[in-house]
Amino acid sequence: MRAAPFIYGRIPLGGVSPAYLVPLITLALSIGIIASMLGIGGGLLMVPGLMILFGFDPVMAAGTGAVTTMAVGIFTSISQKKYGDTDYRLGMAVAAGAVPAAFVGSYLCGITPESGIMLLLAALMFMASWGLLKGRVEGEKRSFPLYYYIILGAVAGLLAGMVGIGGGVLFVPILMFTGMKAHEATATSSFIIIFSGTASATGHILFGHVNLLAALVIVLAIIPGTYIGVKLARDVEEKKMKRAFGIFLILVALRLVWRAL
Repeated sequence: MRAAPFIYGRIPLGGVSPAYLVPLITLALSIGIIASMLGIGGGLLMVPGLMILFGFDPVMAAGTGAVTTMAVGIFTSISQKKYGDTDYRLGMAVAAGAVPAAFVGSYLCGITPESGIMLLLAALMFMASWGLLKGRVEGEKRSFPLYYYIILGAVAGLLAGMVGIGGGVLFVPILMFTGMKAHEATATSSFIIIFSGTASATGHILFGHVNLLAALVIVLAIIPGTYIGVKLARDVEEKKMKRAFGIFLILVALRLVWRAL
């Protein structure tokens, strides 16, 4: 990851050069808006952004992205609360499996080959792009035992923890398969990410995978973006935006695959 427009870690304590604050803040603010509008999670955008634009190695990008994911989940969920779309009962069931698995995933991130992290992230980005381009299909309303949600939450949490994303790209389809409407699944996913994102971020911090100064800048910039995104999601036609962004995700994923191979 040497060919990056902006490079970190070249000054004492791996700090953030003032010259790079503006592009980092711009990236974080934009991701906050887009992620909360489309319900795809900030980490899915931040992790490849840190690798490609700022030269972070995959492990450090995943760890720093996990902190971003936690912030997006918390503030998006708070913004969504007034709309009453969140199913807290099912959200807690999914979180029960996702939380310990996300923590384990943060540990596995540090012992997984960097190429493996990039390929897994690329696979999740392809999955997200498919949902954006084809549209998410809502299933018939059905009832599943709680252990179903716990198990699927654990699988999603493990994968999300490994690459530093919240897991919305996995949580949303799982919830929609049970018959949730798209906006309900997105709101419930954001609620789940409060817990899974916190577990993942905690693990990455403990295992030394986070550039804390960069993470602080990102979190402070991404918070207003989440509020703006939630508001815009109710007021704008997003079909064309989803199509364009789906194509963009494919291009970024292909670049990660190229780097990994």
